[in-house]
Amino acid sequence: MGSLVAGLVAACVIMPFIVYMTVYTISRHMYKNNKKALRLSADSTTIFLIMAVHYSVIALFETSYLWIIIIILILIAAIVLFMQYKVREEVDLKRVFTSFWRASFLLFSLGYFLLSVIGITERIVKIFI
Repeated sequence: MGSLVAGLVAACVIMPFIVYMTVYTISRHMYKNNKKALRLSADSTTIFLIMAVHYSVIALFETSYLWIIIIILILIAAIVLFMQYKVREEVDLKRVFTSFWRASFLLFSLGYFLLSVIGITERIVKIFI
């Protein structure tokens, strides 16, 4: 049973968009609201994207840059906090966290896509050269 759970978690980390599509499909049928389903699926996929980027970097460059990922997350939080303070002149921590989490989703989705393209390109080059 433990190996089944570990395998599912590993699959979710390797392919986070499986989590996205699964949560989206289930929540769309539950809530009958596409907007709510998109938000929930993005929110639940973010942690898997962060882990996928971390492990992709390890696979491609053979070293861990987790400290850079943590710094990027802190910078995103600081930027969101600063922007909310400047726009609203007060800080709503729930809004800050929501904005931070969704900005992280967008950034790490882009990172996951770029690292996937780099990894595929690297493998193709190794095969043919």
